[in-house]
Amino acid sequence: MPWPEDFLLIGGIPFEAVEKHYYPHYSALLYDVFPPGSPFMVSPSGPTNVRWHSDFSIQVAHHVFLTPLVVEIKPATHFDTISAREYADWQMRQRLTSLMSAPIHLPTVYGLSFLGRRVCFYRLEEGGEVIPFSIPRDPDIVNDVAPQQGWRMDILEQDTEDQIRDLVITI
Repeated sequence: MPWPEDFLLIGGIPFEAVEKHYYPHYSALLYDVFPPGSPFMVSPSGPTNVRWHSDFSIQVAHHVFLTPLVVEIKPATHFDTISAREYADWQMRQRLTSLMSAPIHLPTVYGLSFLGRRVCFYRLEEGGEVIPFSIPRDPDIVNDVAPQQGWRMDILEQDTEDQIRDLVITI
């Protein structure tokens, strides 16, 4: 099933666009894969029961504290900057960790970190293990702790769409 037309317009967003220009497109995508009437609700800037807020979260309908998926969106310009990718990675890990410390949580929580059209998939397991594993910062040498390879998938490519739709089925 192809992405909705509203979402496909994301391909026309200029490279230098700011984060908020992506929100309507990703909102269309999320409502496509989590439509009204499904067991899930799309929540902008949620959840509010934890310290760190994400751009979007998917929550189990009728149980606002159960969040199986968080979504973070950054502009495409972040892809080429080591420090911006590092921050995006850190931010996603903070979001996932804060959900695990909520009074009620799911055994596995997923995350999608978007840098423009590129996406990195995250997974937090019950034991606290976050996939992909973090790369420790070297105290003496600038090292890339969030390599571009993590965001190698383009949301407009079919295999990426398939992987996101498979994730929705898993949730």
